[in-house]
Amino acid sequence: MERIFVKNDLCLLIVVVALIVVKELEGCLEKEKLGLLDLKTFLISNSGSTYNNLTSWDDKSDVDCCLWERVKCNHSTGHVIDLLLGGVTIPTDTTDDWLLNFSYFLPFNQLVHLDLKANYLDGWVEIEGNFIVID
Repeated sequence: MERIFVKNDLCLLIVVVALIVVKELEGCLEKEKLGLLDLKTFLISNSGSTYNNLTSWDDKSDVDCCLWERVKCNHSTGHVIDLLLGGVTIPTDTTDDWLLNFSYFLPFNQLVHLDLKANYLDGWVEIEGNFIVID
């Protein structure tokens, strides 16, 4: 009889731990989701374009930003690891380059890959820290 209680307690413990782990892996981190929404606003407002191809980037509270287009997350931690932002801005005048405020990338401390190709960016970017190549 005592063994049955021990077995039941062990099963209950396993279920509780599994639920905690699943809860932790629900998706992106709130800080990074807010960072993505700020980045989207910046890209749209400062590129001179009314075109928005980041339509899946929505501020609904129940939306997992790891499922958004152009975003890849680490499945274990929920951190954003890839931002594929090549060609997201289409300036109204393609002869005008614009400057990107890199402070918008500060929330993504696990970011491994950042694609900014074909966005008509101007300016110089120093290679610092762990960056090897910046496209």
